[in-house]
Amino acid sequence: MTLVAAEPRCTDDRPMSQSEYDCPSENPFRALFEHAAVGMALVTPHQTIIHINRALTASFGFTGEEFIHLNFADLTHPDDRDGDREEARRLVRREIDSYTRENRYRRKDGSYFWGRITASVVPGDSSQRFAVVMIEDIDERKRADANLSLFRKLVDAAQEAVVILTPDSRIVYANPACGQLFGIPAEQLAESDFHRFFPSETWPTVDETILPALWRGEEFSGIVDAVDSSGHRFPLLQRAGVVREQTSGAVKFAFAFMDDHSPRQAFEDQLYDAMDAAEEANIAKTRFLAAASHDLRQPMQALAMFAAVLAGRTTDPGQSVLVARIQDSVAALESLLNGLLDVSKLEAGLVVPQEADFCVGALMNRLAGEFTPLAEAEGIRLSVIPSQIAVHSDPALLERILRNLLGNAVRYTHQGRIVFGCRRVASQIRFEVWDTGIGIPATELKNIFREFHQVGNPHRDRRQGLGLGLAIVERLARLLGHRIDVHSVEGRGSTFAVAVPRATETLRRPNQLPLGLSARGASVVVIDDERDVLEGLALMLDAWGHVVIPGTDATEVIARLTRTPDLIVADYRLRNGDTGGQAIERIERHLGAGIRIPAIILTGDTAPERLRQARLSGHRLLHKPVQPDALRAAVDDALASRRRRNRQSREPIPPTRTAKRA
Repeated sequence: MTLVAAEPRCTDDRPMSQSEYDCPSENPFRALFEHAAVGMALVTPHQTIIHINRALTASFGFTGEEFIHLNFADLTHPDDRDGDREEARRLVRREIDSYTRENRYRRKDGSYFWGRITASVVPGDSSQRFAVVMIEDIDERKRADANLSLFRKLVDAAQEAVVILTPDSRIVYANPACGQLFGIPAEQLAESDFHRFFPSETWPTVDETILPALWRGEEFSGIVDAVDSSGHRFPLLQRAGVVREQTSGAVKFAFAFMDDHSPRQAFEDQLYDAMDAAEEANIAKTRFLAAASHDLRQPMQALAMFAAVLAGRTTDPGQSVLVARIQDSVAALESLLNGLLDVSKLEAGLVVPQEADFCVGALMNRLAGEFTPLAEAEGIRLSVIPSQIAVHSDPALLERILRNLLGNAVRYTHQGRIVFGCRRVASQIRFEVWDTGIGIPATELKNIFREFHQVGNPHRDRRQGLGLGLAIVERLARLLGHRIDVHSVEGRGSTFAVAVPRATETLRRPNQLPLGLSARGASVVVIDDERDVLEGLALMLDAWGHVVIPGTDATEVIARLTRTPDLIVADYRLRNGDTGGQAIERIERHLGAGIRIPAIILTGDTAPERLRQARLSGHRLLHKPVQPDALRAAVDDALASRRRRNRQSREPIPPTRTAKRA
């Protein structure tokens, strides 16, 4: 600042000397000047600073002696000097009595701070005037203003609509994005009511849910119906919060971020439609597989029975080899169809784990005996590391998982070896199958558990299966809660591992019980509406020494009955919408009240709903095509159970003891 100012005056209107100014007894206002909170200075007409207070020295960092050789023009930022000089000139010309400006001032260390200067001239003759200058440090306020301005620019430039509300729901700020969202200029939204964003039907939600939550100091997030200036309604995604008073903590303002949720909602609707379509496609696929499986299983069942009967009657070595080839082909087809059946059963939720603690020794021995000759036939060596450790799982389902993994290893290993074993890892047992096969490309690892997906089978050679083995492994493992790990290097081999919990108790090895054979000559009813299947089953049972009563339905069987049969073997799906379960019930009712006959239901159906219905019949369920050995085992078991029940019913009842009379 450049001022032409008068000298200080005494109360008798003579110039004040420096000694008089410095003496408190001569100047009763010095103490007030010295201890003022705001920086103050006295400036002579020659722009010399003749006195400053402590607050000003603290702001600038100069000592009082250093200030004597300075003037405010030197301390003012170059960009602010011209404006300050103009105000000072007007003050000197007595055009104004005082002025106030905000300038930047240089400290002793070279840094600048913002100060608000107020300058005024003490009244008097022009030769005797002096200036009083006050400079207030407003650096913090300026920084706050700058930050607020930056925040305002950011909010103004935001793509998301923003509004600020008072507790009476009045809008005090709306950014341009808010104006665009609702079709109203942002400046017109100020002082309007928050309800204008919503149709009247939404007001109860605003008044009873959103605003009360905000004024309680809570946050709100949700989707509500909104309306723009043209009357168009759209879903509004709103996230709101509050600003509190620093001292009392009371809610001062509320703010809301708002977005048009229509594009997101349209995307979600499309996603749900796609999911529904995929679910429908999956259901259609399951139905198709079930229908195809049923139609294929019927002739497959007849073929298996005829091949087994033929094998029992053939004595010529050349024909025996041919029959063996036919049986191998039937077994391969059965394996493919059973893969489809397993997927259908898992989708139908018919697989219910029966978990227990058991030793894995017998399971591993069975798998070793099954796959060792298969591996040798491929020119590879299978090494099984035996173990008697106990685990907690479903024995049958775990065996199926490991069988599929070993089958894959044999199928895709053309040289080298396969190692199968288990080891302890913390509280779990890891079953591992190592092979030196073709390996799996890294890009395919995420796909190998998908249905019908195969690696290394571009020509879809059905001798390599349908690509359902690992899909079944993944589903069974998920059902049991077991983790599957895969590590593979293309061209070098793969490792599949299944983590199974250890058994919680020490198990004792069960005693081996000899298996008995069923008596020959049992009376067996066979019901199937496919003549080829009926004939094949009848020939098979007859070859085993049983008396067969065949029929295509219950009526035909009842006409041939002369006594109560020992067993009924029935197809599940018969003509005219009848089921095997219904046929069994009709035969039992014909024989008399209370008659219950052991029964086996055969089904070629894989439809989930059909499998559930068949399971509800309460009879043993076998899936076509049934291999002769499996059918014979089921027949033997059913007849043995019947004999045990009959023997128990014939045992005499022990006499009741009576107390002797005294």
